Amino acid sequence: ELHLSLFSFNLFGCLTRFLPATWRRRRNFGRYYIKKDFFTHGEIEYLNLAAYNNIEKRIGVTSVLVGGGYIQRFSDYSGIVAMVLYNLTQNEYSPYASPLIIRLGVNIGL
Repeated sequence: ELHLSLFSFNLFGCLTRFLPATWRRRRNFGRYYIKKDFFTHGEIEYLNLAAYNNIEKRIGVTSVLVGGGYIQRFSDYSGIVAMVLYNLTQNEYSPYASPLIIRLGVNIGL
């Protein structure tokens, strides 16, 4: 079973090396469910961040993330999600301190 997101917007979600933490995020992702609750995950994320040592300058950073996860469902379209992702495009501007990213969250299907 394949699920795709055409657009996702979020102001929260990760700890960054960039201070102050004023950033905007857009991401598109896809999930392929291997079994009912286990899935593979791939996404392209774009972050617009305040530059590390320059408050006046903003930079755009694109990350390609792949990995997998588990969802503990409490309805057909909602549940608690745990994912482990790897950043394939980790570089000096990446907001993640490590290429390995752990995400926990809640999915609510509408």
